[in-house]
Amino acid sequence: MGHSATGPNAADHARTTHRLAPARRRLPRDLPALPGEHLRPRPAAQPRRLTGAAVTGGRRGRGGVAAGLVASGHAGDRWGRRRLFLVGLGIATVSTLAAAAVPTMSWLLVLRVVQGLTSAVMMPQILATLQTVLAGEQRVRSVAVFSAASGVGTVAGQIVGGAFVTALPESLGWRGAQLAGAAVALVAFVGGFRVTPTHSAAPARIDLPGSVLLGACLLVLVSGLSLGPSSRWAPWDLALLALAVLLGAALWASQRGAARHGRAAVLPVDVVAVPALRTGLAMALVFFAGFGAFMFDFSVLTQGELGMSAFASGMATGPFALAFVAGSLLSTRLVRRHGARAMVGGALVQLVALGGTAALSFASLDPWAGWFQPLGIVLGLGQAMMFAPLVGTVMQAVPDRVAGMTGSLVSTAQQAALGLGVAVLGGLFAQWSAPLGPRSAFGAVTLVQMLLAVTFAGLAWRLDGRARRQARPEAAASQ
Repeated sequence: MGHSATGPNAADHARTTHRLAPARRRLPRDLPALPGEHLRPRPAAQPRRLTGAAVTGGRRGRGGVAAGLVASGHAGDRWGRRRLFLVGLGIATVSTLAAAAVPTMSWLLVLRVVQGLTSAVMMPQILATLQTVLAGEQRVRSVAVFSAASGVGTVAGQIVGGAFVTALPESLGWRGAQLAGAAVALVAFVGGFRVTPTHSAAPARIDLPGSVLLGACLLVLVSGLSLGPSSRWAPWDLALLALAVLLGAALWASQRGAARHGRAAVLPVDVVAVPALRTGLAMALVFFAGFGAFMFDFSVLTQGELGMSAFASGMATGPFALAFVAGSLLSTRLVRRHGARAMVGGALVQLVALGGTAALSFASLDPWAGWFQPLGIVLGLGQAMMFAPLVGTVMQAVPDRVAGMTGSLVSTAQQAALGLGVAVLGGLFAQWSAPLGPRSAFGAVTLVQMLLAVTFAGLAWRLDGRARRQARPEAAASQ
């Protein structure tokens, strides 16, 4: 783009820019926020050229979120959910302020991970509080609203962040966005005192060894998948993936041993063995991997190949956001009437929109963003019908004894999938852009996401069938 880097220093910028994509490709100023991270102040914008290191740092930040979710849920049960929420939000505020003043990109990456960990402290407390203070239809509706707000916040964050970055002097760049994020976090911190304080009357003991193994496994896995595509899968990347497998095996052995001896477990074997929960976790992994990758790749394509500003790129998702809101409002009614089959319908709607987006990308029609708008509306409706009812539907399908942990486990799957989706599908987009061109590469990755939509539909159908089979004996007994 013909001007010097605005990041912490030009040397870091020059060393890392080549790792994400070919040097000729223009990259976005802002990294899109992702579902479940709307409460954490993020750098709404990066330097005018987003470096490979910043992207990797974002993925590791999401790995940090996934690593701490379950353990933080246990901590909230024991020490108070509002207290943990305020602690996480307070640290987020301080770390975001610090990120605005970092002297080097390395310090920014460290603080990105800290921001991810603060999200891990906050997020489980929200769903656990809803689970505790509400019941029945109110609980289902509140979880759907929470899920919808997460998705809407994702798109709204891109629009607002893009507007903020465009309005700021270029000399401030992402530092000004960090200061704005800290101000928002401070307001949220004050409002957090209005949250109803809750805790568990009989909190489970914290499985410290299991929590460490789970966190290490997720961080190593996300790091390996993040670094692999940009370094052409160097030996150390493969070593990270092998280490993740070993840590996963050690975690499973640890949890089985805890079950045999009656010790506390971060992932209780009897809970993970519940079929409805396993299906729900798989659905979360599939959906959020595709969602995170699509939003990231869309930002790269529009701000890179299409030359749009951060604000224009965000505004290009405006109809998608409005459709998402409308679909979220309809989702509760559809689930009440059709059960999990409503999510099957959402996946089919998404499949149509993704197919149209792939065809548009391969055809290279101009203006691309203009042609995408009707497809974005269909995509927003489909994704809302998949996303908004997901957590509530799974929590209804599992037995009451595991309902309390379901929200934390689904949130863990969500954050792990966001990091993995951007790492894998974002990496494919970067690799395919050179031989195919960015638009065709976007279309090719969209075809992969269509496979994820089909997988999600199959899992939702399976979840619905299991729920209906369980409902028949209960209905017969009530008669």
